[in-house]
Formats: sequence, structure tokens, C-alpha cells
Amino acid sequence: MDRMKPTSETFITPELVERFDIPGPRYTSYPTADRFLPDEWGAHLAHALGSRAGTLGHAPLSLYIHLPFCASVCYYCACNKVITKDHGKVSEYLRYLEQEMDLVVPLVGAGHRQVAQLHLGGGSPTFLDDDELTQLMSLLAQRFELLPDMERSIEIDPRTVTPKRLAHLRTLGFNRVSFGVQDFDPRVQKAVHRVQPFEQVQALVEEVRRLRFDSINL
Repeated sequence: MDRMKPTSETFITPELVERFDIPGPRYTSYPTADRFLPDEWGAHLAHALGSRAGTLGHAPLSLYIHLPFCASVCYYCACNKVITKDHGKVSEYLRYLEQEMDLVVPLVGAGHRQVAQLHLGGGSPTFLDDDELTQLMSLLAQRFELLPDMERSIEIDPRTVTPKRLAHLRTLGFNRVSFGVQDFDPRVQKAVHRVQPFEQVQALVEEVRRLRFDSINL
């Protein structure tokens, strides 16, 4: 019997729905959050970073920086986020992020700091203004060797950028953008509290192409 053969019947019962109507992890990262364990001194992380050189040699790093800030909430979002219009929180966050870098870099080792991929996610990384993004990239460049041909990717809320901002991202070396687009139906956008007309996104995509970014994701 071909197990992949489609059938015309659907066997979804109330019992089946009830069985799976429970909280579960979001498989957007690995390990998932429900597998995190208390580790007061970061011993597991320190061990993993310290043993990396022995298992991977001088393979370059991939870095993910989480920037949780958003000016308004999108009702579908389950990410770790901070809803605020206070940019003072960004300055504080960057100070703590710098401290974390200084804790992590020695564990990686002096000869193992090359970076081939960088991704800024959130939240809305473009909540940060040009100066704040420049500061973040400077903090990274002071502590890691950012390879010339590295992938530099950033998630973008189309409501928070202009052609001028996109040009600044290009000067910072970003070559891949990911536009957050859930739906172009105005009724859906209103329902999820994220109104961004098709024409607005279209104009930004055209500007990204003009600026010769390597990759565009929606």
C-alpha cells in the first residue's frame, strides 16, 4: 500500500483535535526552548564554545543577534519582543550585548573568530536607527573577523524603512534582506495589526534591487 497516496477522506475527529490542543515548542530554532535547562554559570555554553575548536577546527562562525524591539505589536507574533517607543532601551540593550560579546569571545578562542554569516533578527532590527545599527556593527567588528564575502542578513519591517535607510544598510555591508510580509489582504492586515500596503513593499523591493543586494526574502 502506498502510504503517500492521497485520499478523499479526512480523519480529523474531535478526539484528535483535543489530543493535540496543547502548548508546544516553536521549531524555529534548535534546541527548542522547552529543552533549555537551568545553568546558572553558563557552564554548558562555555564547554560547547571551548570544545568547538577541537571538533570544527577553524571553520568560520555564524552569528545571530536578536534585537527584540518593536514600536507596535503584531497579533500573530510569538517571538521574544519588547513593545516600546523608547529608544533609550536600545542603548541599554547594546551595552548589555557588548558585555555578552566580551564574555563569549574569549571562550571562542583567538584563532576562531572568523564570521561567514551574520543575521539580525527580532523583533524588528530596523527599530534601531542608523547610528545604533552602525554602533552594533562596530561592536562586532572590534571582536570578530568579519570576512569580506560574508553573508550579512537583516529582517526588515517594511513600515520602518525608507530608501535612505536601505542605502545605509548597504553601506554597512548588508547584502541580504528579509521583508516581513504575512498577507496583502487589507482585511487580514487590519486583523493582525500590521497594515503595510502592497505598493509600499513593492517600492522597497525595487529599491533593494536597485541597490544590488544579493538576496531578497519575503
